[in-house]
Amino acid sequence: MIVRSKSASCMAVILVTQILLSLPAISSAQATSTTTKNPQTTTKSLTIDTAEVVYVSGDDAVLKMPDGRLQLFELNPGTSLTIDGKPSTVADLTPGTTISHVQMQGRTEYEVTTVNQFEGTITAKQGRFLTVRLNDGTSKIYRVPHHATFNVGGNPTSFDNVTRGMRITVTAVTTEGLSRQTSNAAKVGQTPPQSASTLVIEK
Repeated sequence: MIVRSKSASCMAVILVTQILLSLPAISSAQATSTTTKNPQTTTKSLTIDTAEVVYVSGDDAVLKMPDGRLQLFELNPGTSLTIDGKPSTVADLTPGTTISHVQMQGRTEYEVTTVNQFEGTITAKQGRFLTVRLNDGTSKIYRVPHHATFNVGGNPTSFDNVTRGMRITVTAVTTEGLSRQTSNAAKVGQTPPQSASTLVIEK
């Protein structure tokens, strides 16, 4: 009887040891499966009751809100809009027109603080940014919206084809994020200058 008890005890110890040794492997397998999951993404959306289209360039648009503020909306390339229940795109917006019941997806929103129109010479190009030398000799860096085109020598020219030394006319806006309180936000009592020049955003 004593021998059987020792044998049973040995078997129990071996069984428990095998179970304990198997636990780290199970835990490791579970951790690996959770870390290989794709991260979740979120999409922002916005509804606008009514607004006036002021500037349009590529996938960006500046709208005049009912209280007179100017806001820049930067949309992801190919993002669709819904206007009065109908599907639309930024390319369908016409400056000077009023739009209502607008729904946007995946947008970034900024408060426009200043608007300037000028002619300058491209001195550098990197990514979506251009360095432009103004007529007074100063230089500034501007971001160009996706799908925006420039008027060069009377011909529409894509961003990919603009190069150093080219003279361009642009409408440049300075912005601040809406998460910040902006006391100097551009409020337009009069209609801002209209132009066919390309809209760019000061860095």
